Amino acid sequence: MQISLGLPPPSEQSSLPMLKRVLDGIRRCKVLGGKSPRKRLPITTTVLRRIEAPLKEDNALEASAFWAIAVTAFFGFFRLGELLVETEADYTPALHLSWGDVAVDVQSKASMVKIHLKKSKCDQFGKGADILLGRTGCPLCPVAAILSFIGARRDTPGCFFWDQQKKPITKSRFVARLRDALSKAGYAEAEFAGHSFRIGAATSAALAGIEDSMIQALGRPSNVYPGPDPCQPQVNPSQYVKEQRKGSRGKDQTPGGHENIMSAQLNQKNDPNQ
Repeated sequence: MQISLGLPPPSEQSSLPMLKRVLDGIRRCKVLGGKSPRKRLPITTTVLRRIEAPLKEDNALEASAFWAIAVTAFFGFFRLGELLVETEADYTPALHLSWGDVAVDVQSKASMVKIHLKKSKCDQFGKGADILLGRTGCPLCPVAAILSFIGARRDTPGCFFWDQQKKPITKSRFVARLRDALSKAGYAEAEFAGHSFRIGAATSAALAGIEDSMIQALGRPSNVYPGPDPCQPQVNPSQYVKEQRKGSRGKDQTPGGHENIMSAQLNQKNDPNQ
């Protein structure tokens, strides 16, 4: 059309924004010389079990942090950018996951954790969303992992996932640690990435018999992005830590009445990587 109108042939230097986007899309197609999409294998429950030990090869705080990030990313269908920062200097309390964005349902024997996202890839207007994670009753439990990390982290405001020096754990640092754990577990680590948790969660949910519409909702696309719900867990981690210091500190509580929708079914189905 551009040529038929007597205009110069389209090029990378085109001043037309829409045309430039079309050319960018065409360039990505393999038939026109673009690169094929990078292969990313799913991180499933079997993979999680095998990388748990190598992920925890560190001091108590960082071991619990890396494991909590992995299990939370899987069961919550999280993008790593929703849990972690790009660089340590990027951390901004108004945008990133912080100490006050996590809550449990009760101060003792917690069975549910709420994670509040202030903004995400599919929430460009910053409406926010509350993601609920429930007890699974098995070793792969996001609630147990998060509570273990909270106990090691202690009651200090700031970025939620941080290291021994109280520095935010970055996406690149976590992915590097993840790939090291995958390598030690016998996997081809280059074929996995941070997005492998979401892929694995969706794959596992489908194999567990969860309906496509529910999987889509769990993945939080823009058209089903939930807003904050005042009827959800409201006990902040500071209150939880204080309660644990009073009595049953260090003990893993038995599952309560809440369960993650996917978790309850995953434990009864086969894993694609088994």
